[in-house]
Amino acid sequence: MASFLVSDVRIFDGEKTIDSGSVLVENGKISQVSTSPISFSGTKISKPGHTLLPGLIDVHIHANGGSEVALPQSLRCGVTTVCDMANEWYIIQQGRLVRIMGTDIL
Repeated sequence: MASFLVSDVRIFDGEKTIDSGSVLVENGKISQVSTSPISFSGTKISKPGHTLLPGLIDVHIHANGGSEVALPQSLRCGVTTVCDMANEWYIIQQGRLVRIMGTDIL
């Protein structure tokens, strides 16, 4: 998995804010968060004026069966996890098992 360093960003972890810090991601997982510079020889991304925050969860969306518009729109807004209410009329009317985004729902 990719490793990279994001620096010079405001960091919000859901509880507190760091005005200017760095986040090191190694093998796909956050390994270090710091207000001091982090020594790293790989890919570095500097984003002054930007805010880094955890992926948001939207527990009530209507993605219309995994719409090619609805899901990317959520991602652009920082939402990385969604719960589709799956209330398309054909699903309700047929009352059958439907596979949406890899999850079986009624």
